[in-house]
Amino acid sequence: MRKKLLTALNLRFLILLLAITASISTLVSSFYSTYQVQKEQLTAYTLKSNYAYANKLASATNNFLESAMQQLAYSAKKIEQRVDDEDLLNQEATRLHLQTNSFNSVVINKHSVVVATSPKFPQLIGESIHSPGAVQALQEKRPLISAPYVSAAGNFIVFISHPLFDQSGDYLGYIGGSLYLKERNILNSLLEQHYYEGGTYIYVVDASRRILYHPDQALIAVS
Repeated sequence: MRKKLLTALNLRFLILLLAITASISTLVSSFYSTYQVQKEQLTAYTLKSNYAYANKLASATNNFLESAMQQLAYSAKKIEQRVDDEDLLNQEATRLHLQTNSFNSVVINKHSVVVATSPKFPQLIGESIHSPGAVQALQEKRPLISAPYVSAAGNFIVFISHPLFDQSGDYLGYIGGSLYLKERNILNSLLEQHYYEGGTYIYVVDASRRILYHPDQALIAVS
């Protein structure tokens, strides 16, 4: 009789233990499933927010580049009317460089040689420039935004240029502005205005996966 009672108690204990184990397992599984769902939802929301923010910055950057090109186009029209006026050439180069902080440097090229710069680079006046941006501008004779490249002075830049034509429509040269990707300018400031917190940051890469902007400037130009 006693043996049967112990057997019954042991069986009840085992059944109770099994029930408790099953309940705990179900609870843990429920918590884990809830965690996974919430994690996936949070990840999806974060990715969606980051994508929308990246698109907004891309649009703002595109608007800036269009504005920079419009500035060059306006100066080109003025220069074309008085293309031999050295004072005007220097004034326009200086104005473009200093007025809006859009460009880190400005150059005016006429008949394949430099005729004005800002900041002043006397050693370049009368010389030809063979950088990728300058060569592309002379070859294609149209408004251009170059791919990023390292200039002869060792600056990592994007070169924006607009052609110059005389009254007969013959090509004269170009006016161009450089954006130094490692130095301060409007584009750099625009990308730097990051409103998210919590350790997040923005970086920009080109089609070749080369970094064009990063909070750590040592990484800019690195592939």
